[in-house]
Amino acid sequence: MSEFFDRVKHDAFKGDYLTRLLYLNIAVFLAYSLTNAFTSLFTGNFGLIPNIADNLLALPSSPFRFALRPWTILTYMFTHFGFRHILFNMIILYFSGKMLMEYLGERRMLALYIYGGIGGGVLYIILYNISPILTSGSMVGASAGVIAILVAGALYMPNMPVRLWGIFEVKYWMLAAGLVLLDVLNLTSANAGGHIAHLGGAIVAFFFIRKEDRLLSLNYKRRFFVTLFSVAEKVSSLHLLVDKFFQFLLLLFGQLRLSDFPLSEIIYVLPVERMVVAEGVEFDRSLRRVCCQERDPDWLHVHVLACECVEFETI
Repeated sequence: MSEFFDRVKHDAFKGDYLTRLLYLNIAVFLAYSLTNAFTSLFTGNFGLIPNIADNLLALPSSPFRFALRPWTILTYMFTHFGFRHILFNMIILYFSGKMLMEYLGERRMLALYIYGGIGGGVLYIILYNISPILTSGSMVGASAGVIAILVAGALYMPNMPVRLWGIFEVKYWMLAAGLVLLDVLNLTSANAGGHIAHLGGAIVAFFFIRKEDRLLSLNYKRRFFVTLFSVAEKVSSLHLLVDKFFQFLLLLFGQLRLSDFPLSEIIYVLPVERMVVAEGVEFDRSLRRVCCQERDPDWLHVHVLACECVEFETI
């Protein structure tokens, strides 16, 4: 038994972010349910704890009430008042979060959960204050963040097969599109606030994945240019080695002998009548000399000689 509690304690405080999200949501639900049960049992007041939780944890649709309780934009996404509500949210969160973490990592998954919850809450407040058919109220539940994770996964890996109830196999994008379509069709239902929050989370997921794709594209471009520059640098180094090798061959087989001039300062010399062998360097076989003029000292890594004539001898 102690091993079980040690494992729960470890997962709740040191597990990955998905596990911590699950434990946090479950812990809040258990605290609410147990407190409500015992309070109702001993006081007979069944509405005491629900009213307190609604005032402290639920997100109000009224901007004025929200201004007095700004923390509810975060607390509402970890609060559930019903067992079926938390059950379905946690099941979807677990499976969609597992898949998304494999591609984006647990930190981005957590960030998307928070951003999706905030986006769903903001859209809920806005629409409830501009629509004439929506009355004021409050909202709880993790579904905005959960839908954000699910839609992000569908956008990131749309063709991944998903089994519904272990029977029907559909593609991930079909599942996400079906859920979003149901939310649109139920915007005027009794649970309009929840469906609005779902759409807010889906919108956040869309822009979140677009940003990730843009960053990924920039990373690929950055890697391409870094690789390109690395190859160019290696080719440049190879060019110097080839340079020296050809200089050696030209001295060996070009029937020329260089007198009083270091090998490291050699410029290409070809056994032809007359040609420009480098910037400002001209070879005249009949005069058996190389006339050099100082130009750009870094021209193609070639050492430029001083403005003087270097005599060559014919072997």
